[in-house]
Amino acid sequence: MNLNYFDWFLIAILGCSTVMAFVRGLLIELFGLGGLIAGVLLASWNYPALAAVLGHVITETAIANVVAFLLIAVGVMILSALVGKALHHTADAIGLGIFDRLLGAVFGYLRGCLLCVAILMSITAFLPPTTAVAKSSLTPYFLAGAHAVSFVVPHDLRQLILNGAEQLKHTAPDWIKRHE
Repeated sequence: MNLNYFDWFLIAILGCSTVMAFVRGLLIELFGLGGLIAGVLLASWNYPALAAVLGHVITETAIANVVAFLLIAVGVMILSALVGKALHHTADAIGLGIFDRLLGAVFGYLRGCLLCVAILMSITAFLPPTTAVAKSSLTPYFLAGAHAVSFVVPHDLRQLILNGAEQLKHTAPDWIKRHE
């Protein structure tokens, strides 16, 4: 298997994500992700109430809305991170730290795979295929993931992804190619 610079780029993403999640542990990673999701959702629903309170200090409505949204989102993320950190330290204290870290590495690898799929989705949808991407040994595997994920994106974007993937498909292993 000959690897080109695009392959090494994908490997670096997978490696960094895996190592970072191993170091941090599953609990911190999950609470970080959960805090991000909860923060955005809670901010989306509750920023008007806080913006009204901030309106006494910040006269520009748009700025009050932005500040309120960010305060709620970041506040929830910080609280979630603190809970994750406390649980991580508890897991370490009772001897479960290595399991937390190993499961964190698995989580990090899966997150890295999803990031590689997102990168390939954007490349296939919006850029003409380059030689590096077309000749990449790893592209076909992430193309299969991009194809699977494309079913949950808007129809126009899905078509762009599928058209771009079709141009790269000739380099895929037989088990990935659709047999007709």
